[in-house]
Amino acid sequence: QVFNFLPTDESSGIPTYQDPQSYFYEPNASILKAGAFNTISTHFNINKLAPNTHLYTSENQVDNFPGRAFKIQNITNYNLKEFKQLNIQQANITCRNFNERPEMVKKKLKLKDGGDTYLFATTNQNNKPIVICCAKVE
Repeated sequence: QVFNFLPTDESSGIPTYQDPQSYFYEPNASILKAGAFNTISTHFNINKLAPNTHLYTSENQVDNFPGRAFKIQNITNYNLKEFKQLNIQQANITCRNFNERPEMVKKKLKLKDGGDTYLFATTNQNNKPIVICCAKVE
């Protein structure tokens, strides 16, 4: 995957913010290390979940995104009672802009590692902890 940008692109890019839509994107490590947070949003016409959450969303699938793409299946608040209704026992867990580590999320939600379900524990625009349940887009 290749994504070229200039540092001036980042300062001139103005991202839009949106609650999770149909698709979800996690940039690869090189994009995050380069600090292309706003540039990714404007270049691919996708929305950031929150100012300090470098995760993105869109209504339609974006091709050639430099990172991982997912189809959102469910979104829930970060609490066991609500999460249990999804009937998920096994998942791959990632935390971004979240106050707990994946091991703690796994323990709190009583999950096993692995499987085809991906959970992203993050914070929305209102600074509320949420869990986004996804399936990987190939």
